[in-house]
Amino acid sequence: MRMQSLVLVAAALSSSLVSATVCWKTTSASCAGPQYGTKDDLRIDADNFCPFVIGNPGGRFVFGFQSAMWYGQFANVSSCLNTFNKLVNDCYGTGTTVPNFNGGNIDDAGGAHLTINFGTCEPL
Repeated sequence: MRMQSLVLVAAALSSSLVSATVCWKTTSASCAGPQYGTKDDLRIDADNFCPFVIGNPGGRFVFGFQSAMWYGQFANVSSCLNTFNKLVNDCYGTGTTVPNFNGGNIDDAGGAHLTINFGTCEPL
C-alpha cells in the first residue's frame, strides 16, 4: 500500500511538470547572417500567442524574425505561458539580443508540443 501511494504521488507530481527543453543550433551555410528577435520581443510574443492557441489544435505564428509552432492542447493560458517562457529561458540564454541557440522544442504537461525559432534560421 505504501509503495502504491508513492507511485501515485510521483505520477501526480510529474503530470504537473513541463518536459525537458531541447535546444537546437543551426550552423548551415543557408543560415548565414540570421536575424533574431530580442528576449523582450519573445516575452511580448508569448503574451499574444498563448490566449490565441487555447482551443486550437495546432498552427504557426510568425512574429517578425521569430516564429512559434504548436500542436496539441495547452490546458490554459497560464500553462502555455509557463511552457513558452521556460523554452525561452532555457534556450535563449542570458543575452538579451543574441541567443545561445536558434530555438528549441518542449512538450507541455497537458500534451501540447511547442517549437520556437528565435530568428530567421529554422531547424534542419
